[in-house]
Amino acid sequence: MFESRSLTLFVALAAVLAIFFTLLQYSRSLAVLDVNPNFLLIFLIVLPFLRFGFFRFSAASALVLLFAVLFFPFWFWEMVALITVTLLAGFARQFLTGNRILDFFILILGTTLILNSVLPVLSGFEPLWFRIALEALYNVLLGCVAVPLITRQIS
Repeated sequence: MFESRSLTLFVALAAVLAIFFTLLQYSRSLAVLDVNPNFLLIFLIVLPFLRFGFFRFSAASALVLLFAVLFFPFWFWEMVALITVTLLAGFARQFLTGNRILDFFILILGTTLILNSVLPVLSGFEPLWFRIALEALYNVLLGCVAVPLITRQIS
């Protein structure tokens, strides 16, 4: 009973956050110097640190993909790449330093660099390294907001 209620609450909260971060991501309302932070990436990177498990991470990822495709269907492959990279980052976490905060920032930097260097090449463009560096910095600064979440011990 408790697990079912907890799962329902998680799915509802993940749905609301997925909608919110999808709209915030593509409204570009917080863009600085034409560089927009990747809210969805940070949202998905936080989940493995909260120890929700693979099923809940997958459910949240599916919700992000669903809402991104509903609101912005032309970003389908970018969302698939984002979810794939964050899923791999969740698995890579076990091979990092063991320090939750340092690992979190390593994953933010790594996933930002991978996404923003691979996606343009797959689209036939050359990566703009200065913009990638600015987005990585912006994502790290935005990730500082999530540090209190990842340092909490959830059992």
